[in-house]
Amino acid sequence: MESKVVEATRTDWQTFRREVQRFAMLSRAPRLRTMRQFAEQEIVIPDGPYRGFRFSCERQPHTRIWFDQIDSHAWRRHVLTGPVQSGKSLIGFIIPACYHLFEHRETVILGLPSMEIAQDKWKVDIEPVIRASRYRDLIPSTGAGSRGGEFESITFKNGAVLKFMSGGGSDKKRSAFTSRVLIVTETDGLDEAGDNSREADPLRQLEARTASYGDKARIYLECTVSFEAGRTWQELKNGSDSKIALRCPHCLRWVTPERDSLIGWQEAPDEMTAYERAAYYCPNCGEMWNEDQRRKSHDGAKLIHKGQEITPEGEIIGDRPRTFTLGYRYTAANNFFRSAGEIGAAEWRATKTENEEAAEREIKQFIWAEPPKPSTESLASLDVRAIAEKVAQPGRGYVPEDAEIITIGVDVHKWHIEWAVIAFRSECRPHIVDYGVEPVPSDRMGEELAILTTLRELRGAWLAGWQCSNKGLRYARAGLVDSGYLPDVVYQFCRESGGLFMPSKGQGAAQRAGAYTAPRAVSNNIRHIGTHWHVSKVQTAGNGAVELIEINVDHWKTWVHERWRSAIGTPGAMELFHTPNHAEHFGFARHQTAEEKQIEYDQKRGEMAVWKKKRQQNHWLDATTYACVAGSIAGVQLVDPQKPNQQAAQAQAVPRQEPSRLFSVSNGDMPYFVLDRK
Repeated sequence: MESKVVEATRTDWQTFRREVQRFAMLSRAPRLRTMRQFAEQEIVIPDGPYRGFRFSCERQPHTRIWFDQIDSHAWRRHVLTGPVQSGKSLIGFIIPACYHLFEHRETVILGLPSMEIAQDKWKVDIEPVIRASRYRDLIPSTGAGSRGGEFESITFKNGAVLKFMSGGGSDKKRSAFTSRVLIVTETDGLDEAGDNSREADPLRQLEARTASYGDKARIYLECTVSFEAGRTWQELKNGSDSKIALRCPHCLRWVTPERDSLIGWQEAPDEMTAYERAAYYCPNCGEMWNEDQRRKSHDGAKLIHKGQEITPEGEIIGDRPRTFTLGYRYTAANNFFRSAGEIGAAEWRATKTENEEAAEREIKQFIWAEPPKPSTESLASLDVRAIAEKVAQPGRGYVPEDAEIITIGVDVHKWHIEWAVIAFRSECRPHIVDYGVEPVPSDRMGEELAILTTLRELRGAWLAGWQCSNKGLRYARAGLVDSGYLPDVVYQFCRESGGLFMPSKGQGAAQRAGAYTAPRAVSNNIRHIGTHWHVSKVQTAGNGAVELIEINVDHWKTWVHERWRSAIGTPGAMELFHTPNHAEHFGFARHQTAEEKQIEYDQKRGEMAVWKKKRQQNHWLDATTYACVAGSIAGVQLVDPQKPNQQAAQAQAVPRQEPSRLFSVSNGDMPYFVLDRK
């Protein structure tokens, strides 16, 4: 009997223990997945070319870095911007919302510029992603979020709540609701909302709803960059201001390609050629990447923050910035939904449009995730169409009958050389005889040989001269070649040219070399002083000395712009060769307007004019400027139209020299050239 009691007790104890273990297992909180794990295991793409496929970081490698930063829990605030149509909204606010709603089962505040777009954000962006996942059954059947339901908040069947709040809503409504998670989309729109609030700005009001959670709070801000002073760009820059470092498949160095790393399209004659030639290249070694190599460069990509550097071995040096905000930006170089060819074609199309400001704004915002510069009143503002329509006979490649001096300006780069030929007409009207861009095959023969070979080929064409109806062939008297890139190559080319071409170097307040300082007197090193230019003696590597033309580009670019602004046919007015379709000149005209003059104050110099880029492609402006300076060197004089007799007498006193030699030029800041006819 006793043994039976003992056995029964043992059995009851075993049963009790099993029940305790079962209860413990059931009550144990499940291990939460990371956001990256959740995204790749749960999110199904609802539309587009990948419809029905699971989300994968392999399609857009930069997304791995984004999610890994979130999952590191190193940041409280996460700011994201990137190109449009690249999945930015999906990773920036849709996946974070779904993750916190369904993995954490917690309330999420979705911040918006206005409540008018709340329903669209639900119906167009969020709901389709949920319905494509296994969480579709958690969508409420009635009320807000259901078919046809009106809403400010949606309560899912797992108890999680999605609360919509606008930057322009009442402060009273916002103050009555709190959450650990705030996700804001179209962040820059908050700058314009909430004008009736007496409290802090709308974003800070929304963020205040998370304050009670302290360092447990999580905030996500997603937006396309609108302008430099906008919320997104400022939050990014004031945060970690992080960049994606890629490893070049060729040199194995770590680089951060930007817009100027896309080449090949600039010299293309048409859109299809731009598409075919466009490619990214390594900013370190200069080797071009095909699409497979671009993808390979993202293998093991690293994120470097403001103040950090990366060694050739991939070691990140420097402490993480002392900020709670991750500022994460990716660009077209990281967007595998669009090839280099597609971006190159888009860049090419932008150079051919009449509305230059709008085209540039769209390229910068929507492709490169950069803020466009605000429209400002420039002292030298010019209109692309106005320049393109300043045409006069004769046509391309022909010299006007009244032209007396022809000059050439050349701008040299690794992959292309831009040039312009100017004939100075009577009453000193600079007439653009021809202009062009010549591709440089640096990828086939090495950049030094490629540039020298290309310059020699161009020289051969220029030496052939240009036809003038009443004087036969006319020839250039002087040419300036930019020596900023590979100067020794340019020096060699100029030596070979028998004095026709001279190396030049521009100096300006906004340039690396700094503002131009005019020498006070001729010396052993200063061979000649002209009008905002001078000739200096420069020692070269192993080839002796060379005479370099140093130019005040702030002055001469102002001079060029004044010529464009002068009415056609008036003294000093710049004009283009005739073409039936003025739109053919849009590309050239865009280069002429790629910089603007701003007045800045310097403690030493006082007020000064500074030329700054509005767009990257300014090469024909440089070439035109060099050709105009070459005119000054060749004997064209600057005079004041208010004092023509006095200045003309000064011009006649200047002795003539051989064309290959420098001419003395009268000094002064005068508005236009008058030819020295002696």
